[in-house]
Amino acid sequence: MVDIEKEIKKDEIEFVKYLHKKEFWMIVSAVLLAALIVSIAWPSGVSSSKAGNLLLGSLNEQTGGGVTLKNVSKMGSLYVVNVVYQNQEIPVYMTSDGKYMAMGIQELKTTKSSDKPAAQNLPKSDKPEVQLFIMSFCPYGLQAVGAFADAINLLNPKIDFSLGYVIYANFAKNYGQSWEKYCTDSSEKYCSMHGIEELREDVRQLCIQKYEPSKLMKYMSLVVADYNAGKVSVSNIATKWKTYASTAGIATAKIEECLNKEANEILAGQVALTDKYSVQGSPSTLINGQFYSGARNSEAFKSAICGAFNTAPELCSQKLTSQSASASGSC
Repeated sequence: MVDIEKEIKKDEIEFVKYLHKKEFWMIVSAVLLAALIVSIAWPSGVSSSKAGNLLLGSLNEQTGGGVTLKNVSKMGSLYVVNVVYQNQEIPVYMTSDGKYMAMGIQELKTTKSSDKPAAQNLPKSDKPEVQLFIMSFCPYGLQAVGAFADAINLLNPKIDFSLGYVIYANFAKNYGQSWEKYCTDSSEKYCSMHGIEELREDVRQLCIQKYEPSKLMKYMSLVVADYNAGKVSVSNIATKWKTYASTAGIATAKIEECLNKEANEILAGQVALTDKYSVQGSPSTLINGQFYSGARNSEAFKSAICGAFNTAPELCSQKLTSQSASASGSC
């Protein structure tokens, strides 16, 4: 089994390598996945100015230069050291004794397992619209699909559920990469963070949603299960998707035809949706057009959706798991 937190940690260890290669988009992804603590063995009791200079020296030594210091501020027992690399600002957190730095932090909140999910004031409708925006190989996006699956399967077809995908323009150009690795063509109108194979899988999943909507979650459950088991990734999905589709009872020829003939139209629709709702990361979840801010588990998600009905169905009384995903972040 793949431990998502370990996978994330493994990606973050590559931070310095990514700086050196100037692949800044990967740095940003690592910062959002966050929480890697790295010991740098500096003396205790450093001032804010010394903290900034020590960190700057360490980063430039490891990257070969090009990192500059913008400012240093205090946040509780931490220093927030903002550095600039390739015209992009990166916050780095350092303990006030100068011993440790972190590429990201997250507030810890303690909740009892018996606590009920906090109610969210969502717009109501007879049939709530539920949209989950992901990238097909963002680990947190797949995590959200798995965490929310029971609620989605329970409430379908009483809700209007759809998957959406985060698509970028000029992605390769902005980070000094070859367009062929990330985009559909040299105009870079449609690109994906984790590469062209992720973009193709985004389109395949959208094609399944268009032509075989009742089988989408079955397909997704197979992808998520194999991803968690380390059997599928962006590097081999092109050879494995047909197996998942066939198992889910999906006609693969129709999906291939859709990918080949309708990709640009489908991707244009996704860009329009993400622009409309200002979606910027994976996962992003909306219920009746408003962002969901609750826990990443089926019971909390079900409760939020049920609160968005004008009249909640009896299914809402069914209890689902309230065990949240162990890691909560975004790409």
